[in-house]
Amino acid sequence: MIYSTKPVATKNRRPVKLIYYEAYLEQRDAKQREKYLKGGKGHSDLKIQLKNSFVKIKYPHR
Repeated sequence: MIYSTKPVATKNRRPVKLIYYEAYLEQRDAKQREKYLKGGKGHSDLKIQLKNSFVKIKYPHR
């Protein structure tokens, strides 16, 4: 994970609102989950899981 005072990825989409959070006791578990979510199936599953939150915050659909 890279920490910066000025994140470039969200620069044009501020303010940012946290709508989902996961925490793990083991870094290995977190890495496996991250790898899954960044893949096609995991990314799709998360979008479905957060569908109502996206509607509530008026997130533009892709």
